Amino acid sequence: MSDLISVMIVDDEQFVIEDLTELVDWETLGFKIVAVAYNGRQGLRKYRECHPQLILTDIKMPFSDGIEMASKIRETDNTTPIVLLTAYEDFSYAKAAISLNITEYLVKSDMTAEGLTSLLVRLKESIRQNDDRDFIVTTRILEQFFSSDDEKSSDDNLDKYLKTLRQVVILRQARPLPVSGEALPADFYVPTVRLVDLMRGFRTTAVSTEVITQLPGGYLVVSLCGSEPDKPIAASTMRSYAEALRCHIEESTGACFSAWFISHRISFYELKRYCAVNRTDFEKIFFEGCNRTNSLEYPRLDTDRMLLENEAWHSRDIFEEETQVLEALGTEKAAEALTRYFDGLAQTTDIKMISLSCGKILKALQTVWEKNDVSMPDMTLKKNWRSWLDLPGIKKWFIDMTKTLANQTANTTYSPAVSGAIRYIHRHYSNPDLSLNDIADSVHRSVGYLCSAFKKETDVTLKNYITNVRIEEAKRLIEANEMKIYEIGRKVGYHSSQYFSQAFQKEVGMLPTEYRRPVK
Repeated sequence: MSDLISVMIVDDEQFVIEDLTELVDWETLGFKIVAVAYNGRQGLRKYRECHPQLILTDIKMPFSDGIEMASKIRETDNTTPIVLLTAYEDFSYAKAAISLNITEYLVKSDMTAEGLTSLLVRLKESIRQNDDRDFIVTTRILEQFFSSDDEKSSDDNLDKYLKTLRQVVILRQARPLPVSGEALPADFYVPTVRLVDLMRGFRTTAVSTEVITQLPGGYLVVSLCGSEPDKPIAASTMRSYAEALRCHIEESTGACFSAWFISHRISFYELKRYCAVNRTDFEKIFFEGCNRTNSLEYPRLDTDRMLLENEAWHSRDIFEEETQVLEALGTEKAAEALTRYFDGLAQTTDIKMISLSCGKILKALQTVWEKNDVSMPDMTLKKNWRSWLDLPGIKKWFIDMTKTLANQTANTTYSPAVSGAIRYIHRHYSNPDLSLNDIADSVHRSVGYLCSAFKKETDVTLKNYITNVRIEEAKRLIEANEMKIYEIGRKVGYHSSQYFSQAFQKEVGMLPTEYRRPVK
């Protein structure tokens, strides 16, 4: 995304403006001309509309000259660099420029490409340093404000800043529920400094970042500036920006993020109170799904709603449903019981209780797997964290696991030879050299006898069964989105990525790449 320094040029002579815009390659030097004005009055109005980071202005102009315009700007802004351009080498103007903290005083007739380039390079460094310093100071002040118990600042200037209405986007890295009881690795979270750098360098044609600060709980607040600062940013633009920013960060870090936006203007005072009171507005992404952009209802400070939701949780007999799930594990009723159980959990708000309950079910599922003496999938946090980020993902994961278990234990109704062959396939399908002879040898039968018995009892050929197992595992790995397609092909027992793609397309009806991103 573009991170060019915005520039406004003010001069009453059109040819001068044209010369300045064409004298150097502004964008290559890191600048972008965002406004042009033909007198000081017009320049002041455009300054207030676009807040340029650099101003180049003539001195002698009709209606209002450059000195008058600079004087008005300096009443509220003492940092934006102002470069005076004039054909009049008059000491009185130079003296006025000095009193107004003017950055440079240049004669237009002496301006060259080399001279303007040199000036812009110096100004760019100075602007960046000032921006970095102001950004760091503002961020630290806001972090202290949001983490403190104080409701009002004793500093008048800070109080005015905190009362200013602005529009914000809030982001937070999605974190998995510790279903397995394992602690998150130390390097799981993307460092805040990395996130801030990514956000500061991100902007669109309509919206740019003004300031970024941190809220307790790992939330990052991005205060935004629209292309027309005096006008609110439209809700549709806010959503588009928040979604683009979230995707940008996910692509850059490989992590998963949730984003929220408030379409109305809000002060930092109001935001602090809103976040404290409406905690469930942020937590509900766990129940609805993370990796999405959400709109926050504002203004609304609804403590009664929170109490009602918590009462609804305590009124549920979730332990009875949990017991039904535990009893159903390993049977054909497991998926139905899990669906009913998780649909009930979606009506609750106690994430800690959900975590404990899911952990209990996971341990029971592992026990059932071990008792059936079949190959158990990897159920660690490292392997499954993307599936455990929200309740819909956890629900799907548990149901998929029970279906996999059912597929592996369904062979108990078959003859010992066929049952043994199924177990052997599930343990060795990842071996690309797995052969029918290997499977037949494992159950001490001939290939011909086993193939005939397998087809008769399962209504599937032995070769097709191997393919089905491999493709089902490939689908699960593609959905997890942690491996490249060719890596998944090797993982499920294919030497060639081309052969894997052909087999996958034959079974599923689409290529693996299309399955990962289905065409809408």
